[in-house]
Formats: sequence, structure tokens, C-alpha cells
Amino acid sequence: MVSVVKSPVQDASEVGPRKRLGVMIVAENASLRQGGESSLPIQWFRELLKEGVDVRLLVHARSKPELDQSLSRFSSRIHYVPEVLFQTICWKFGQALPTHVRDFTSGWLVHLITQFMQRRAARRLIKQYKIDIVHEPTPVAPRIPSMMYGLGVPVVIGPMNGNMTYPPGYHSRSFVERGFVPVARGFADLANYLVPGKRRAEVLLVANERTRLALPSGCRGKVEVLCENGVEPDVWQRPDDLPARPVDGLRLAFLGRLVSWKGVDMVLDVFAEVKKQTEMIERAVRYRKMIATGYEAPRLESADVESVQPVVLHSPAVGFYNDATAAVRVIYRPNAKQVGQKAVRYVDERGEDANLPRDVDPLREEPVRRTERKQ
Repeated sequence: MVSVVKSPVQDASEVGPRKRLGVMIVAENASLRQGGESSLPIQWFRELLKEGVDVRLLVHARSKPELDQSLSRFSSRIHYVPEVLFQTICWKFGQALPTHVRDFTSGWLVHLITQFMQRRAARRLIKQYKIDIVHEPTPVAPRIPSMMYGLGVPVVIGPMNGNMTYPPGYHSRSFVERGFVPVARGFADLANYLVPGKRRAEVLLVANERTRLALPSGCRGKVEVLCENGVEPDVWQRPDDLPARPVDGLRLAFLGRLVSWKGVDMVLDVFAEVKKQTEMIERAVRYRKMIATGYEAPRLESADVESVQPVVLHSPAVGFYNDATAAVRVIYRPNAKQVGQKAVRYVDERGEDANLPRDVDPLREEPVRRTERKQ
């Protein structure tokens, strides 16, 4: 995650005696509100300004309302390409498609149209502002083609980060999506042959080896590793007036987009289970203290109490259930007049029978609780 930097930025007029460097950042979206990779162009823009680089930003006009507010001081350095009707049509059509299908079809068409207009604008701006390098930080997906080529200056693309294969639990429920993505990946080399920006780039930045393996074949530029993920300590600091952290349980703060593949719903399910298990363990600890301070176990007429122990019981049918419960196990020793096995009871703090984990009755189709089993 790349976070917003609070440190003040300086204008390029404050550049020192070193040689001037003109950089133009090209991206479709630049937004801190949208989050995700849309924030990367703004981070690069601000950091390069802070270092005294003569930097320009070229983005789509949909980012203008936000940038007019957040970067109004540098509005003369930000340039836009307009929205065209065909982009609006593609975007509306894509709303009915599964996410990954939309990304590789209508979403890619919208991006391609933007890049076509940006390529023409970039050529003009390179001459007007004497740009030395064009930097395209997004999209971060390594297979998406780029139209930033033939500009007369070196092009740097990245850092890219992608080529992820998710575990089964994160797979899309859409059959169309599961079948479409591998096919689309298979056409990546052809698309990058037809639109050869990445194959002709001077430098390709990748976050890791996994991403490097997904680059299109035939890339002639240098491939360098630059991990762009991190935490900015100037931003993520503990305020002096922050209240003391409560000790009555675990608290989780999620920072990110609420999209399915981030699995936030799974985190909520897991924490619900953790809470249940934590309460069960706390109950077992309470039983141990209760026994140590003189718990009086329930008695049987035909047997004497031999031992009392706190226990955690798990369901014998672990293939069906993940049940567990805390209980007090009381073992009874037969008295002199009785012969046979020792009796065992599982009880709660009141001496009543504990609610045991579920088991499977082989005589019934559906799993049932052990208390429901036929005698």
C-alpha cells in the first residue's frame, strides 16, 4: 500500500544547480478517493515535485474535479484528455459484465481510447515542455498493452505487480469469468505485439519475479525490480492523544476497497469463529479456577467422585462440524458394591449436563446432535 505523503512539496522553480530533468507522468486515472492504483500517479507526481523534478501529469478528464481541489497549487502542471461518447457507451455496457470479463473487454477498450488520445497529447507536450522521460506507472497489470511508444524520448513503465493466481476460495463464482480469464491471458502476447508500448519501453519496473514472468515476450528494454508497496511512516503515526487500547478483545481495522477478491467477508467469518473459540477457551479457564477453589461436582448414588477436570471437547465428526465446547469432566469410581466401568459426566458450572458438540448418527441421513441419537 502506498500512502499519502504529508511532507511539503516544492515547486520546480526551486531546483538546485543540477541538470534539469523533465518528466511526464501518463496515467488514465489519478485519484486518492478511488484508492488502489489510481493513487500511484499522484504519489509519483508529488514526490518528484518534492525532489525538484520538472514534472507534468497527463490524465483523463474524469480526474479533474478532484485534482482541482487536492492539487490546485500545481494545476498548470496537470493536463487532461477528454471523455468521448464511445467510452461512455463501453463503460455502461461493461457494468453488466463480471469484473474480470469487463477488465479485459469494455474496460480495456476505454483504456485504449484514453491512451490513443494521450499519445497524441504527449507528443505535443514533450515538445512544448522539453520532456526527457515519459513515466507510465499505471495500470500495474503486466499483460495490459501500452500505447506509449514512438514519442522520441525514453519510456519507463511500472512498477507493475500482477500475475496472481488466487486460492480456490477466492475464485469467481461466475463460470464465464473463470473460463474467460485464462483465454484472455493467452492472447496477451498478441495484444502486446499489436500495441507494442511495453515491448519498446526503455525500462520496465516490476515488483517481483512473479510479475516479471508475465511480461510480454520480446521486451527489449531493461527489466528492473522495484517493490512499490510499503508504509509511509510520516503518515501512519500514532497520535499523542490516541486513547489507550482496550484489552477486552481483538479489534481489526481494514483499509482498502470492498471488492470480492480481497476476501473481507472471509475475514469477518474467521473473526466470528475466533470470537466463538476465544469465549470457549475463556470458559475453560474459568472452569479451571472454579475447580481449584473448591467446585462441588454432582454426585451419583452408585459411585463416588474420583476426579474433576476442565476440558475442551471437539466434535468426533470433524468432517462435518468444527464444533468445540468447554466443560467439566467428572469421573466416578464405583463403590464397593458396584462392579464395572467408571462413569463419566460432562457438566457445566451449575452441575447440569453440558451441551456437547454434534456427532453423526449412521442410522440417519442428516448429522444430528449426540443428545438426539437413538438409544
